[in-house]
Amino acid sequence: MWNRENWQGYAPTIHAMQRRGWSLTLTCRSCRLEIAADAEASALFEEIARLTLEEPDRDWSRFDAMVRFLLATACRRGEALRVHAGHFETRTVGGKPATFVQFERYTTKSKKPRVVPITPEIVGLLPVLKLKAGNGALFPFRPSQLFRMWRTVRRRMTERGYDFSLVRFHTMRHTTLTRAMRKYPLAMVSRLAGHASIQITADRYGHIAADDLVDMVGDIAA
Repeated sequence: MWNRENWQGYAPTIHAMQRRGWSLTLTCRSCRLEIAADAEASALFEEIARLTLEEPDRDWSRFDAMVRFLLATACRRGEALRVHAGHFETRTVGGKPATFVQFERYTTKSKKPRVVPITPEIVGLLPVLKLKAGNGALFPFRPSQLFRMWRTVRRRMTERGYDFSLVRFHTMRHTTLTRAMRKYPLAMVSRLAGHASIQITADRYGHIAADDLVDMVGDIAA
């Protein structure tokens, strides 16, 4: 399977072929950051809702909440799995209540704690999630459980005509950060991502900002 590391390893060979005038077309979804389109996300939650009814012995309702949480916060799967009820705080911002989740230092990839505001949708899910969690994790899934449930989701999405072969939990993070890059400054997106430096964010998502300049440059030249 192609991934970022594979592409970097083959890049010198590919560039040499191009210098010799060879025509090369590479179509590979995994060579870019995977992003869930709106239609894909809607279909995904529709399937999870069906699975909630069809398989009551599996905790699909909490699985649904976890996927929504990943999209809302752009957090990593491992960070979500370590969130407890005590990690949420509500305070007044600009005269309005805002709820935040804190990802503790030892749970983040950068080893630094970060605080992220959560959406009204997630706030609405919290009472039930906290009640179910008690003193435990909000999303008490084992990796093996998530693997099997996501495999079921992929199969169902394939049956609906969507290619989910390369879509994974981390896709939710990429989707949210990509959308953020199109609307907000790099420094803000980097804080949301929890990257160790702005340069990491620029390296991974900077091309998105550059792509958005195409229409602007065209308008200026017209």
